[in-house]
Amino acid sequence: GDNVGDCAARGADLFESIAAEIISAMILGGTMAQRCKIEDPSGFILFPLVVHSFDLIVSSVGIFSIRGTRESGVMAPMEDPMAILQKGYSVTIVLAVLAFGL
Repeated sequence: GDNVGDCAARGADLFESIAAEIISAMILGGTMAQRCKIEDPSGFILFPLVVHSFDLIVSSVGIFSIRGTRESGVMAPMEDPMAILQKGYSVTIVLAVLAFGL
């Protein structure tokens, strides 16, 4: 009971923090575009949403790329967990560089 409440509160806190970060970046982008007298500020306002959209896609692909090795249908004896995670990190980094390099 208590542990479930702590986990739910942590998730709500993270969601609130990320939402506040995105909204503040959108407000800052709109204000900056307005002060620079840019006619169409939509690019500045939508940029944080685009970045976080790429974030979700790249992170999801990185998570789904993590697999342990199998030996005849059973898990291998003991593979280093950090080596498995490093594969996911590598995939995520490559995709992030490609996505944000565009």
